[in-house]
Amino acid sequence: MADYQPLPVFLDPRGTLISIEFGTLPFQPQRCFVVAAPGSPARRGGHEAGCRQLLLLLRGSVTLRLRHGDGETERRLVKPGSSALIAADEFVDYELETPDTEVLVLAEHPYTARST
Repeated sequence: MADYQPLPVFLDPRGTLISIEFGTLPFQPQRCFVVAAPGSPARRGGHEAGCRQLLLLLRGSVTLRLRHGDGETERRLVKPGSSALIAADEFVDYELETPDTEVLVLAEHPYTARST
């Protein structure tokens, strides 16, 4: 897992805006999806990433655990716009820590049973 430069976050009375310029990403996203807590903390993942992914915190907090050949890495994201790059073939496990946690995932490849 690599840290990714924080994305610009704009806060004002109208809400929060997080901007992603695809040309600045280390890969061209082919798929995106949102994972939201079901109204209570929840554990997600539990699989190997089949392609590179950028996990971006939209709200709440998330602890991300990745297992790879060198061992295990853990990172906690608590600020909207914070993110982490996930390498292909890393085993991904994360915990949506609050009832309102939402993360956006940008994936390098379209969905297949292998690319979750």
